[in-house]
Amino acid sequence: MWTNITLKPYQRGFSLLEILVALSILSMALGALYQAASGATRNVRNDERHVFGVELARSLLVEYGQVPLEGGSWAGETDGGFFWKVNAAPVEIPLEILLPGTIQSIDIEVAWNDGLRERKFELSSVVEGLRTRGFQDEIIP
Repeated sequence: MWTNITLKPYQRGFSLLEILVALSILSMALGALYQAASGATRNVRNDERHVFGVELARSLLVEYGQVPLEGGSWAGETDGGFFWKVNAAPVEIPLEILLPGTIQSIDIEVAWNDGLRERKFELSSVVEGLRTRGFQDEIIP
């Protein structure tokens, strides 16, 4: 059942040069694929840290949703290396509309290091200004 197949001289296989060219093309393609995969991984890490910075700023806005009438400044750092600053200042509103300091302009800045680059996210809004005295002082007899 076995038959001998005789190959013609031009059908003997690949030459050494053809194999080297194929290997060099394959190595360049694999190198490009590796760079694309590592770049995508780096982008995911950067996006994850950016999302954490945005969520930190939003949670600080909720935490400082009511500030003293005179405003104030606060700062801190998280365990993950995120630095934050909160600045609140009274908004100038005519006295016949609202009491001074009732509306506060608030600026929140979250910064972090991403390799050699410093990144930051800023959030600005308005919040309620509260009197620093206790609520017992406001009870009308």
